[in-house]
Amino acid sequence: MKHMQRIGALLPKALEELGLAKRLEEFKVVALWEEAAGKKIAERSEAVDVKDKTLVVEVDNNVWMQELTLLKPRILKKLAKAAKGSPIKDIRFRLKRT
Repeated sequence: MKHMQRIGALLPKALEELGLAKRLEEFKVVALWEEAAGKKIAERSEAVDVKDKTLVVEVDNNVWMQELTLLKPRILKKLAKAAKGSPIKDIRFRLKRT
């Protein structure tokens, strides 16, 4: 009988070998959007993707897009703090598709 191991001990190595560990770290930031942006902003926007260390956020309208562009440096700092050294280097805002 083979030696049994806990899945928690095997999963990180398996994710690394499959090349998924880095992608998983990036997507943790999507889940932290409301915490980093704040509730009011999160009600008008949604983190939807990560591409090339850039968080993609959909916003309700052009006014919110402009406001969030101005707040981007502050939000990036909060993301880095919430995600403990987030791999995200930029945020791209786009209008929500209707």
